[in-house]
Amino acid sequence: MSNSQRPSRLVRLILRLDQAGSFWFIPIALVTAPALVFMDPGRIVVTLVWSVLAGYALWLGLLGVFMAIGLTLSMARGVEFPDRWWETMLKYDPKSVPGESVSGITGSRE
Repeated sequence: MSNSQRPSRLVRLILRLDQAGSFWFIPIALVTAPALVFMDPGRIVVTLVWSVLAGYALWLGLLGVFMAIGLTLSMARGVEFPDRWWETMLKYDPKSVPGESVSGITGSRE
């Protein structure tokens, strides 16, 4: 069953926010934890930093839930997500990888 509906802008926004948030969360968390061990700041500073990191992680978790709900509702309505839509989300250009087709199946490398 083919449906000509386009994917929701809200789903795209949530996917982008999750992607950007994850991009920043991982390095910040990996740098912050050892820095707190070596600098040994006061208890209040440590509690504040861990609270901010926990809040950020909670926000990313909620974005993941919203993303799953948005994609599920879109699929239930019959919205099709074309390959080009996903490529723009991931900023992936299939022409830049020799032997790759749009669907990701390896072609001949002659």
